[in-house]
Amino acid sequence: MAALQELLPASFRGVPFYVPHGSVETGRHAVIHTYPDSNTRYVEDNGLAVADFKFEAWVAGPDALSQMRALEGAFQMPGPGILVHPTHGRRFVQIGKISTKHSDESIGIIKFEVEAHETGPPSWPGLVSGIAASISGLAALDITAAFNAFIAQFPNPFSLGGMTLSVVSGAISSIVSTALSAFSNVAGVQVAAGALLQQPQLITVNPAAFAASLQTLLRSPFDAATVSQTALYNGAVSQVAAAAAVASSAAAITPSTVDLARRQQVLTALGTALTVTSYVNLCEAVAGKTYQTAEQVTADIQAVVAAYEATSLCDMETGQRNDLTTLLSETIEVLHQDQVTLPSIISLSVHDLPASVLAYMLYDSDANTELLVSLNDGKTPLLYSGPVDVLRN
Repeated sequence: MAALQELLPASFRGVPFYVPHGSVETGRHAVIHTYPDSNTRYVEDNGLAVADFKFEAWVAGPDALSQMRALEGAFQMPGPGILVHPTHGRRFVQIGKISTKHSDESIGIIKFEVEAHETGPPSWPGLVSGIAASISGLAALDITAAFNAFIAQFPNPFSLGGMTLSVVSGAISSIVSTALSAFSNVAGVQVAAGALLQQPQLITVNPAAFAASLQTLLRSPFDAATVSQTALYNGAVSQVAAAAAVASSAAAITPSTVDLARRQQVLTALGTALTVTSYVNLCEAVAGKTYQTAEQVTADIQAVVAAYEATSLCDMETGQRNDLTTLLSETIEVLHQDQVTLPSIISLSVHDLPASVLAYMLYDSDANTELLVSLNDGKTPLLYSGPVDVLRN
């Protein structure tokens, strides 16, 4: 029984399933050399054979179909993701072939046959989007946990005093305004904004419906193909500031009356959901960004860490906090992989050189002229003189 108790709950991208049996192929990558007319051979050790997993993933119960769709969606998402294997723990894998089985003899049970191949950091740019996809999987789980925790704060419908409802409505309007300012062209944002502005009392009458609209407001830009990565990043930064404002207003309340205590409860719950969501959105946005310099990566690492530290002020369960920490470590790992391959900024002293000429001198072409100009914002690119920031490859 001790061995059974040590088995880990299996999941992929956070979607759980049951593994009745499976196999793992690993060991050493041996290359066998044989020779004509020889009674001997040479077996060359070519390093560790990276693990390949084959297993059955079962979902069961009255909601087996919805579980199947969730798991199938996780398996089909582009790029590698985090597999929690019952015996081998957390592994970063790329899903290969999957097949689905069901039968009349096992009604309510749906079985997947899955191949998963452990992978490492990307060796070429084509895999970077896959790494970002793994961040998206973790982000989706953290967002779901945040809004489930938000709904749990309000188990029954309740009423708010006129002044408190006005304050809460003002906070909601500020959040909506921030979202519309960044993503007014996203249909999901428009619909959710309308619902939240027209019925701010939903937060007390139907917290689940309110949470659904708020989640759509904050997350639908990540599902819209027309939104650029830069816009996602700028929007996430704005959300971080909006969340901090709501959290600060909650902390400033002295709960000396029942109405003030309820006001603080609602704003605290709202601030926590916003703080977590804005942090998660920032992680997902930076994981998909294209960087030109190592300094840009460093600045975004600092921004992500600061957003994570803001979540430390929020009241949440240990498991949820651990998940946010995992997202932080995964995001920083992605950024570090970018950082080590990018040039750094150094300062040179020049005398009467146009930006285009300086670019030719440094990089043998004028392809980086625009970047050179952006690094020296405020200086006339027609003729640089004195200290100039340039890229060191």
